[in-house]
Amino acid sequence: MGEGRPLIGTERREETGESDRKRNLFVIKYGETKKQKQALCHSTYGCKVLSFDRPYYINIEWRGNAEQKSFMNNVRPLTNVTIIFSQLAATKTKVTLLHTGWRQDENWEAARQYFIKAWTGAFQQLETIVNKI
Repeated sequence: MGEGRPLIGTERREETGESDRKRNLFVIKYGETKKQKQALCHSTYGCKVLSFDRPYYINIEWRGNAEQKSFMNNVRPLTNVTIIFSQLAATKTKVTLLHTGWRQDENWEAARQYFIKAWTGAFQQLETIVNKI
């Protein structure tokens, strides 16, 4: 991994009795650079994988970043992200992302707009990586 990039991992949630189904997403290493500290502030630390059925879908309880945590991370239920993988051909997969659970006020609408841009950027990065393979 390149300099200044966080390493992301998962932690088994053994105490839940569902270690194969629930995982806690977390950052396992950050350096001391300003860029890395900023990345941590913009992370969605604490998101939890609620369920998955490889290779069809993954469902995640989603948290807001530093700017959104005061309202996004203190409600129940949290927002929810479901990513569905549909094989269209031997070398072609459709990826559908549903991010639900938005509330009705201007902070929530700003957060929703933020995540629309963030997910768009994430898919653009994924497309770049996949096209290099």
